[in-house]
Amino acid sequence: MHGRVADVSPFDHLYLSGLLGDEEVAALLAAAAEIKAMLAFKVALPKAEAIEGIIPADAAKTIANGAHLLFPGRGEPWGRDEARGVRLYFVRQLRAAVGEPHGRHVHLAATSQDVMDSGLILRLARALPI
Repeated sequence: MHGRVADVSPFDHLYLSGLLGDEEVAALLAAAAEIKAMLAFKVALPKAEAIEGIIPADAAKTIANGAHLLFPGRGEPWGRDEARGVRLYFVRQLRAAVGEPHGRHVHLAATSQDVMDSGLILRLARALPI
């Protein structure tokens, strides 16, 4: 272990891990929960934009349907290899799932950081009462 710091955490320890942390909170911090929350934001944003007349109402509905195609409620949304690029290709994948003519309305007036931050806030809001 010369020149390298070991990845050691009491959360990974065989018997100490049960004394630390919380399974419900851990589930909210898992990759699948992160993706679900990001998709929830990506569905909520166009709904709000449609209400304000920024995008057509049918575009918001089509984006919601595309989100369900991308993540149909399974425990894990993508395989391990696909998950590596999830943040980089998230919007591209959702646009492809939505298709044209409404794909251009996906991610309108939002940044990738907005998606990640909003997804985190949605999960933290669920964690607060725990």
